[in-house]
Amino acid sequence: MVIAMITRKFKHKFICLITFLILLILPFSGHCQKQFKFKQKQFEHDTINQIILEESKESSELKIHALAIPQKLINMGIKKIDQFNVEKLKNDIGATTFKENNSFVYTLAPDTLRYSGMYTSQKRTAVLNSTVAPIIYPSSNNPVEERLSIEVLAEPLLLHEAMGANKIDDRNYEKSLALYFLTLPEESDRKLSPDDVFKSLRPIMSEGGVTIVGGGGDFVAINIKRLLIELALSKKSASKLLACENRDPAQLFVKLLKLKIEYGKNRISYGSFASLDYRLIFMKNDFINFDRFAWTFAIRNPNPFSNAALVSAVNDFCRLM
Repeated sequence: MVIAMITRKFKHKFICLITFLILLILPFSGHCQKQFKFKQKQFEHDTINQIILEESKESSELKIHALAIPQKLINMGIKKIDQFNVEKLKNDIGATTFKENNSFVYTLAPDTLRYSGMYTSQKRTAVLNSTVAPIIYPSSNNPVEERLSIEVLAEPLLLHEAMGANKIDDRNYEKSLALYFLTLPEESDRKLSPDDVFKSLRPIMSEGGVTIVGGGGDFVAINIKRLLIELALSKKSASKLLACENRDPAQLFVKLLKLKIEYGKNRISYGSFASLDYRLIFMKNDFINFDRFAWTFAIRNPNPFSNAALVSAVNDFCRLM
């Protein structure tokens, strides 16, 4: 009987010990499973991107457009902005490989997609989606419209990809768009002169590089941001942007440049025009979300002042400042 009691006692302790060990191991087991799934997705992502890079065709035309903005700045006598070396940027882009590929989607990292293109700093290469080309380079008999489309739509995006390929932090398009706006000629309608733009860009251009090896830009996102800034800096828009009337234009310019912008991942139906949503939704005062499908062709509208969604978004942004 005594032996039976001792046996039951140790059996109870043994069960408690096993239970304790199971409870101790379970969380690590779940963590290991998550790590394995992440590594598996990472492997798939790397493999797909390697295939895309190998199948892409090299394009000298894309490199010419990527070099356009730095070359314009150098021609204007702007070779440095604070510690940012424009001449070095031009040389780095010259050493970058540009390719074109007809892949529908690029996986920048597990669960992160881009439709316009990608870059890898390991191979110092930028790839543009050739399905974007008809939108960036529209078929037109009007040389002026063609030139406008290339300079406005293509050059900042390709500069963004080139910066990423050279480990320059431009995740929110702040540097590529900053340099783009610096190349614009002075206009009486714009609230900031080129000198004002130059002075306001120093903090942005002095920010350091990144350690990430891959990424990509979105031509819809960068152009929505461009249109928001054009609208905010225009004197013509003052009567519509009542929430911005007491805001400092230089401060507004910099804050919009730093704004994080991303398209929504969930849509009811990409094929249903009834579900198009042109709203630009501010999640916080430093982040904006938009419906990429709805905006794909809307960004080609050369007149942002007539777009109620842009006007509403800039007013909302000024209220949050």
